[in-house]
Amino acid sequence: MSQAVQITTFDNGVRVATMRVPRALSVTLGVWLHNGGRNQARGQSGYAHFLEHLFFKGAGECDTAQLAQLMEAMGGNINAFTGRELTALHGTVPAKSLDTLLQMFHDMLFKPRFTDADVVAERNVVLQEMAQLEDTPDDAIEDFAIAHVWAKHPMGWPVLGRPDHLRRATAQSVQRYLAATLRRAPLTVVACGAVDHAKFVERCQQFATAESPAAPSKIEPPKFVIRKNHKQKALSQTQLLWVMPAPAATDPLRMAALLIDHALGGGTSSRLFQEVREKLGLVYDVHSRLDGYSDCGLWMIATSCEPKAARKCRSAIERVVAELCAQGLTPQEVKHASEHIEARLLVEADDSEQNTERIAQELIYTGKVLEIQDHLRALHAVTLKQAQQTLSSAWQQRAFFEWGPKA
Repeated sequence: MSQAVQITTFDNGVRVATMRVPRALSVTLGVWLHNGGRNQARGQSGYAHFLEHLFFKGAGECDTAQLAQLMEAMGGNINAFTGRELTALHGTVPAKSLDTLLQMFHDMLFKPRFTDADVVAERNVVLQEMAQLEDTPDDAIEDFAIAHVWAKHPMGWPVLGRPDHLRRATAQSVQRYLAATLRRAPLTVVACGAVDHAKFVERCQQFATAESPAAPSKIEPPKFVIRKNHKQKALSQTQLLWVMPAPAATDPLRMAALLIDHALGGGTSSRLFQEVREKLGLVYDVHSRLDGYSDCGLWMIATSCEPKAARKCRSAIERVVAELCAQGLTPQEVKHASEHIEARLLVEADDSEQNTERIAQELIYTGKVLEIQDHLRALHAVTLKQAQQTLSSAWQQRAFFEWGPKA
């Protein structure tokens, strides 16, 4: 079972949270900014992700090579990621390296050293990343679909950004973006594992001197636009993707969606996998997924198949979803899905990286951290009607995208 979480909030709004794990020899540290693709202005598409790359070009007293050597010396897994709403610097290292990693992350944010030469070099890396995505059709169709269902909203912009915006970026323009972000975006620092809360808070005092973020201007949630798109592309398989609106991360119906999503396409025992893969043999894989954000969410069903089987595959998937919407879950499905989600929560409770992410996201989205038992109570409180209506409502607003060669 999870350990108690301790939280301290500095006067400038920076939150520091820890979860001490007895007998742990390592610690996972995450420094989170409530900033992502959503917070970019026009002309800045991709800046949040680009900035994440540039953090590693040098910070404080370290240049790029020295920073790389420092990370390797700690022997852990140190990285960063950018999403549509959040950016995180994170790493798992031996307990003795916690102070070093914390200082490195602080310097990356407040004392970055990237230059115009670094911007040019790293821009080429990101452009290669974009090209790689285009060569990965299941990722490419998802980016395309989100851009269309959340049309004209920053949440719909590709996280990697637009090439023309990145080509115009300079060290100065990205530094200005970072400065504006630190003035606006709340900062959350989380450590799980071999960590003492009082000592860690003392080490985090350097974050307490940062300027208090101003109240961010409210960005209205994206409006979901129902779209259908059929595109001929030179692919060996046809990509099929359904996208629906889903409950936000803070929505009371989130757990109901998670429950019925597992029964629909969350695993190998799901209705979609058993029907479309095991019974009909039309695909290698078919799955559904929920993405939750502060005030919106997306529900996706994805697969790929031989071009000549695309129509039959689409029909089979839509039939399975329609039947679940009409009939709801069986008691056995509810029992199995509940057991799966409960088991996953308990397993993740022993994983310092999973705990760090969970604590950070709950603090950012809700202002508090729930115990595992709170999540389990919410899970067991889901009714059959709630689950059925959550999926049915989403399915009625579905968008559909199909890419592939001419059959």
